[in-house]
Amino acid sequence: MNNTERRMADLILGKLRVWDPLLCYDDLDRPIIEIELDSLDALELTHLLEREFKVKADLETTSSSAFLRDYITYFTSLVNSA
Repeated sequence: MNNTERRMADLILGKLRVWDPLLCYDDLDRPIIEIELDSLDALELTHLLEREFKVKADLETTSSSAFLRDYITYFTSLVNSA
């Protein structure tokens, strides 16, 4: 993971550890449904990453992400193209 991806992972896990303090980097590869991330949580994560990295995400793309790692990959591509 590069620095940008690590920062994104830390932000995502920081937000989700409120509900599950045992989440770790390996959980980024678990299906989102297993982590019990609902649509409002996903929207909050999207807005958090948009603000932090000053990018605008496509909600259809983020809502179709099956894994948290997909979020990181997508947002990294947005940051790299900005």
